[in-house]
Amino acid sequence: MININSLDEINSFIKNTPFTLIYFYSQNCSVCHALYPKLELLLNDFPSILSIKVDISLNPEIAAKYSIFSSPALIFITEENEIFRYAGIISLYHLNEHLNRILTHYFS
Repeated sequence: MININSLDEINSFIKNTPFTLIYFYSQNCSVCHALYPKLELLLNDFPSILSIKVDISLNPEIAAKYSIFSSPALIFITEENEIFRYAGIISLYHLNEHLNRILTHYFS
């Protein structure tokens, strides 16, 4: 996952990437630290999705732009449009199913 630290970086990344998953986290969040390696493992099954991460405590302007009030949070974006978001306790099973449905539909 690529670490993003500015609105310009995130806007450029999203504009140039067909499928983007943004992972919002905080250094003080134990759930975030536990989720991150599992999320990276899950994303190995989706090579067409490029992922980025944003520390909301260091980048409040990015958190504000995306209306992120707590961590962890995930936003899936395609063609510069938000498709879905998860926040708080995130089920990797449901995330996997959701991504499979979207990509199957997109590539069919």
